[in-house]
Amino acid sequence: MARYCRGEIRRATPRPLDVPSNPHRTYRGRGWKSWGHFLGTNNVALYKRVFRPFELARTFVRNQRLVDTKAWRARCAAGKRPGDIPGAPDLIYGDKGWTNWADFLGSTTVLPRRVKRPTMQQARAIVRAAGIRSHTAATPSSFERGAPGASHARFR
Repeated sequence: MARYCRGEIRRATPRPLDVPSNPHRTYRGRGWKSWGHFLGTNNVALYKRVFRPFELARTFVRNQRLVDTKAWRARCAAGKRPGDIPGAPDLIYGDKGWTNWADFLGSTTVLPRRVKRPTMQQARAIVRAAGIRSHTAATPSSFERGAPGASHARFR
């Protein structure tokens, strides 16, 4: 914007002299709402957007029956995402209940590197609560929830 106002962008239409170069400062307290309102795009800065609560967003997305993140991104690119659900929910809901994409989409497919693993202390508590006493007994079916199958390799 500054380069445009200084006339450094040659192909652009010059700013009319009666339009201020800093309208957000000039019109503060006199009707200024946002750049999106001023420019007519009605875009809202990401940090000022109000999104649907995580649980409601997840329920909505699960009802869409998307199988993976590729399908989610295609839906977003096609403009079929509601404005109150973020396109990058992992960033917005990271501390509001987010676990992983499979959980958000309601899919059983998730890349192993994207699975949020419990800490060593949590995994140990899960194993002990399941009554597992040897590494040969530690099979995926022996856990109620996702403790890593090869905890010795992960937590050295």
